[in-house]
Amino acid sequence: MTMAVSSQERYDKLYTAYYNFLVKQLGYRLIRISDLGNTDVVNILSLPQHPTWSRVELNDGSWEYGMPISHINDFQKLVQNVSKAKIDLEYNPLSLLEGDIDFHAAHGLNGIWLEARATRVYGIPRCFYMLLIYIQRMIAKELGRHLV
Repeated sequence: MTMAVSSQERYDKLYTAYYNFLVKQLGYRLIRISDLGNTDVVNILSLPQHPTWSRVELNDGSWEYGMPISHINDFQKLVQNVSKAKIDLEYNPLSLLEGDIDFHAAHGLNGIWLEARATRVYGIPRCFYMLLIYIQRMIAKELGRHLV
């Protein structure tokens, strides 16, 4: 007997697999810094910025940083020296938040916000974002054919 898999479960599995593949192939990843107080934001934004990094503020006040995997440990130490903020090293920008009630609306907004963030980054990080957008669109199109 086969159990039906919801659109959201399909979405989560596909996006996790593709994001992990992209990270492994390119050696680049996005991390999320959240639970920031006002002084945390100032301190974190004052940290040195490497040319291969990106930094974008998210709608909820957290920050999305993109960087080569080889830089993450040093960056994490820098952040921890100036802040008690939460650093999510397993962050996946394609994943929907658990509190999103309307899967289809949240899925559409996630794609729009991802594209908006891509317009605010340049250089190496921009290429990573453009590949994320391609993955998001490709899977969205496929899921649109098989909605449960």
